[in-house]
Amino acid sequence: MTVIEAIKKALKEQGVSESHAERVQKAFGVNAVDGVAAAVKAFKEYMLPAIEEADKTAKEKAEEARKAAIAEYEKAHGLKDGKPIAPDPTQPIPPKPLGDTIPTGANAELAELNKQLQEIRSRIAKSEVEAANAARLSEAKAAIQKAGLPETWISRINTSAEASIEEQVKTLGDELTAIRQDAINQNVASGGMRSMPAESTARTAEDWANFMSQATDQSAERGTATFNAGAE
Repeated sequence: MTVIEAIKKALKEQGVSESHAERVQKAFGVNAVDGVAAAVKAFKEYMLPAIEEADKTAKEKAEEARKAAIAEYEKAHGLKDGKPIAPDPTQPIPPKPLGDTIPTGANAELAELNKQLQEIRSRIAKSEVEAANAARLSEAKAAIQKAGLPETWISRINTSAEASIEEQVKTLGDELTAIRQDAINQNVASGGMRSMPAESTARTAEDWANFMSQATDQSAERGTATFNAGAE
C-alpha cells in the first residue's frame, strides 16, 4: 500500500473526504505509512476546520454576489423573478418623450450583463484567494506546533510568499537553535557549563539531553547554578 493510499484510507475512517490526501502528505511531510495516522489526526483537528470555514465563506460570498447582480439587472430592466413587472393600473402611464422612438439595443443589454458577470467572477476569485490564505495559515499553525516552535511565531510565517511553509518553518527552527546555542555559549563564558561545538546545530533531542546532563554535573561540582537552555 502506498503512502497516498494509506492516507486516503485513514481519512475515510475519520469521516474526511479522500480529496485531502495530497494536502495531508505535503503539509506534514508524510513519507512512510507508519506516520499516516498521526498526520491525519492533526489535519482533522487543526487544518480541516479552517479549510471548511473558508470554503463555506467563499460560497456564501459568491452566492451573495450572484443575487446582488441579478437584483441590479432586474431593477435596471423592470424585471422581477426574470419576468417583466406588470404596470400598476392605478397609476397613469408616463408620457413618451416626442422623438424618442429608438428602443434600447440588445447589444447594450448584453454588454451590461457581461460587465456584471465580470464583477461576480472578480468577487469569486477574491474569495478563493482568501480561502487559500486561510488554509495555508492553518497549515502553518500545524507545522509550527509539530516543530516545537513558540506559537507566537506564527506571525512570522508569510502565507503569500513563494517559499513553502515547510521551508519557512525550517528557517525559524534553525534560528531558534542558534538562539539557544548563543545563550549556552554566553553561560559557558560566565563559567556556568561546559561548551558544546557551535556547529552542532542539527543535534538530536538525545544529544541535548546528554549535553545538559553533563553540564548539570559540572555545575554541581563547582557549586554553580545550571542555565536552563530550554527557556524561551
